[in-house]
Amino acid sequence: MKRGKPVLLLVLTAALSAAPLAWCQDAVMTINSESLGKHERPLVRFTHEKHAEVVECVTCHHDFDQYYNNTGPQEVKCSECHVASPASGDNPVPLRLAMHTNCKTCHRGMMAKGHKSGPVTCGACHVRGAGAQEPPAPQAAEGKKP
Repeated sequence: MKRGKPVLLLVLTAALSAAPLAWCQDAVMTINSESLGKHERPLVRFTHEKHAEVVECVTCHHDFDQYYNNTGPQEVKCSECHVASPASGDNPVPLRLAMHTNCKTCHRGMMAKGHKSGPVTCGACHVRGAGAQEPPAPQAAEGKKP
């Protein structure tokens, strides 16, 4: 029984450590904002779990104070701060522009460093006929194989 207690303790520790991950965002999610109205292109399948492995949370989940310091991470949807058509007093960056700029800037930066990255063209993110569990394939930097 002496050997059983350390093993049980190790298993319980591992289970409790992993428990918060069970409540984090889905591994693959469909990005859809009702505020943008009818979409012209297919919805984007986003691999949150893969992104979380290589990018700090504050890269996407950001919140800037009056001095432009990033005080994130915030576990909110983009549309809670960015609206489709900003009015006076709203965050001036429209929702569609915020998402496209955030994703494409990061993906292009990764490619420039020679790393495997996500898509940067419309059709590579907005894939026609892609199922909810089929995220876009990673792209290699120019001239490099993935």
